[in-house]
Amino acid sequence: MAANRTVAYDNVMNRPCVFSTVVCTMVVSLSAFSQAVIAQERPSSTTLSPSEPEELDRLIQALGAGGFVERQKAMQRLIEIGGDSIPKLQKAMESPSREVRFRAAKVLELVNDRDFERRLQRFLRAENKGDPIPGWTTLKDIVGEEGDARRILVEMHRAEPKIMRLLEVAPKTVARLISERTHQIQRTPQNLLGKLSSANMAAILLATKLDGVILSDLNMRYVASLMSHQLFSKELVSRDPQKGYIPVRGVRSDMFRKLVASVLLDLKGTALQIGLSVALRYDIQDGLVAADRALNDKNLPCHVRQYALMLYGKFGKPSHIKRLMLLLDDASFCGTTQTVNNVKYSTQIRDVALATIILIAKTDHKKFGFDRIRLNGTSFSLNTIGFANDEARKKAKEAWLAHWAESKETILSTGNK
Repeated sequence: MAANRTVAYDNVMNRPCVFSTVVCTMVVSLSAFSQAVIAQERPSSTTLSPSEPEELDRLIQALGAGGFVERQKAMQRLIEIGGDSIPKLQKAMESPSREVRFRAAKVLELVNDRDFERRLQRFLRAENKGDPIPGWTTLKDIVGEEGDARRILVEMHRAEPKIMRLLEVAPKTVARLISERTHQIQRTPQNLLGKLSSANMAAILLATKLDGVILSDLNMRYVASLMSHQLFSKELVSRDPQKGYIPVRGVRSDMFRKLVASVLLDLKGTALQIGLSVALRYDIQDGLVAADRALNDKNLPCHVRQYALMLYGKFGKPSHIKRLMLLLDDASFCGTTQTVNNVKYSTQIRDVALATIILIAKTDHKKFGFDRIRLNGTSFSLNTIGFANDEARKKAKEAWLAHWAESKETILSTGNK
């Protein structure tokens, strides 16, 4: 009779596994035991006496013993021995006994976890220059190495150990794991969100920046959606019932902003639209780099490029106006219409560009034909800036060009907004 199969997911180590139900109890108890073992501060290995190599052989053999207690004791002792048991455990992975292979794999995993935790502690304390851990070179290139950079990376490793440890050795596997974990996180019920943190999302975002980690556009869209996850957003904004999203400022939050801005550069299509909208919400000025690329890509749909223009509206300077004026003849339809008093208004990319330019220039929109515009600080409602026809657009453009010719020097001299 075939053994019943059970799929389990270790929420501590983020490792899915499939095994027969007859060993489920052992795995659950071992998972709890492993956490206690990893938390203890013991030497990474024990000095072997002449008799201990023989003890290791006996312990490996005992992993397949008939008694449950005997097998558990053998596992515990191998974990206590630590790093010196690794060669024997690796050899045991080729044992003809499935029981021995299974238990050797679990012990090896726990021993490696405990040793890696000590490595994380050394890195955190910057001992011996921190003994760089996977992902450090990439992260410090993005956010720098001061402040909370080391702590954030350690949090990533503890949140997503399987992904993080493979970053620099198995990029194809990392890409597969990113896809799996992104879906798992998105499907996490509200009552289980306490098992996740912003570090889970940050680890996945960082992993996409590693050489060789290649994801489909669809998977990158799922990755982009993690940037708006409620646990991740808490690092960057707070929500006020009256004022809406208020940026959180500090060394740590600014590092998260730099990470998001870096990922924006790799997004395309709908994923880029999600990313640009996130940059608006999180007050990420570095998102202008991705916004500029989006404006240069005429193959991007208008509804994506309009978000790039909205970023310019929020962070743009008078020096950007000339660059944005190149879009004043772009008639791409943005898919936004509104009917007012039986008059149908449509929005084109040139309308969004002109409204953005006027916003940067700190000029009255209504002087240029935007009679219906609704402003909210440094942004506007897209469905309130369209025109009824091209003749109205032409008049608005001509009015701006006349104003620009007359007031260019004054506008540019205002410098920063």
